[in-house]
Amino acid sequence: MATSTSARDPHAVLKALNATESAPAAAVFHVQRHYARHSIRGDALLQQLNESVVDQPPIRISLRDVSLGGLGFTCDRPLKVGGIWRAVFTVKGYHFGQQGLRVCHCRTVADGLYLIGGQFCLEPAVLCLLGVDPVQLAAPDAGPAKNCTSDSFVSPGEV
Repeated sequence: MATSTSARDPHAVLKALNATESAPAAAVFHVQRHYARHSIRGDALLQQLNESVVDQPPIRISLRDVSLGGLGFTCDRPLKVGGIWRAVFTVKGYHFGQQGLRVCHCRTVADGLYLIGGQFCLEPAVLCLLGVDPVQLAAPDAGPAKNCTSDSFVSPGEV
């Protein structure tokens, strides 16, 4: 839902966020939730986890809510659905935690303001170290991982 609301007016932005979250699409998405959301306020940084991107500065985001399954936040630029990022949590400029995140939805709230939802995930480097190709894992209908069946054990050296 695009509006002409200025991202500089906090009251207008809050009103636009509330309207976006109560829109019919949000209601359908809410039905699909597996975990309760908890409102939070804070800042974090996003680092893109893509081997083709080198030395890209992190993107500053504002946290809105968190659940066991993911994170909701606002950002000043749209993010591609399906993109893999690292959320680095900060307090007073200090990093205190990080988590892999896959973008599930991105909606325009106002000019230069986007409401984004992400699902927690393992970072691609961790998957590679475990012998899993992140590209195969992200494919729809990926099926069982290569070399993995329920009745056999594959040693790490064979992967």
